[in-house]
Amino acid sequence: MKARNCLIFGGSGQIGRSLIRKLTKNNYKVTVVTRNIHQKSYMIKTQANAGFIDIVEANIFDENKIRNLFKKADICINLIGILFEKRGGEYI
Repeated sequence: MKARNCLIFGGSGQIGRSLIRKLTKNNYKVTVVTRNIHQKSYMIKTQANAGFIDIVEANIFDENKIRNLFKKADICINLIGILFEKRGGEYI
């Protein structure tokens, strides 16, 4: 069976890391998009065996790069979110 390609945005969080482990155990090749590869790559790389995970640095507003990533993916999962947003010096 051919491995399916899964594109994950926000994969460095708790849910994302757990999802990466489950997908790669079920023969999915995962591409994780992160905005800062130098901060998050080690944490993401440790979630799966080599060959099943690829980390790409991209700005989610870079439309051309995101379109190219979509073309290679069978599945796309968005886990980008903010728990606390800072406005005017206060947490909402």
